[in-house]
Amino acid sequence: MTTPSPTGTYNWVDPRLIPDNRDMLIVLVDDRRGFLGWLIKAHESGNYNHVMFKRKLETFVSQANVFKEVSIEEYMKEGIFLKFWKITATPDEINIINLAIDKKLAQPWYKKMYDLPGLFGQAFPFLHWIQIPGLYFCSEVVSAFLRLCVRFSWITKEPSPSDLDRLFKQHPNDIRVIGYYWQD
Repeated sequence: MTTPSPTGTYNWVDPRLIPDNRDMLIVLVDDRRGFLGWLIKAHESGNYNHVMFKRKLETFVSQANVFKEVSIEEYMKEGIFLKFWKITATPDEINIINLAIDKKLAQPWYKKMYDLPGLFGQAFPFLHWIQIPGLYFCSEVVSAFLRLCVRFSWITKEPSPSDLDRLFKQHPNDIRVIGYYWQD
């Protein structure tokens, strides 16, 4: 269903019905009710507080407390806005990204934790150096896996979710929006 908006049209989608088709989607999240979501957006001066992959019909792959597959239903809640970007990639490039995701998912929990000390470091510019090597934020994971493909070398190493959205808009030949989800 396409709904008019003041800035154009939105292609509203049900995330559960987006076909797999061996595509790789990047999902940006705007949690409009959570304090942590607000804090991240305020700190990064952006519209999004989380980013993850969608590569299977019923799940997202998300760097939450640990890097894991989560049910799509976890993000289909009131106050959650999702934006779906489809990457333009060859089957080989998608395979490279999928293998990296699978390898990360197979690691022990302590190697796929969220970088909580790094979050503290981000909160205070003079402590930006505080982080645990090998642990990442959600947007760093997405960036690292996409950058495995030469096509996505334009993606910066340490973007925020909103930085990724801005970068994606500048590269319509490599990635495009396929839809939005909003639970009012």
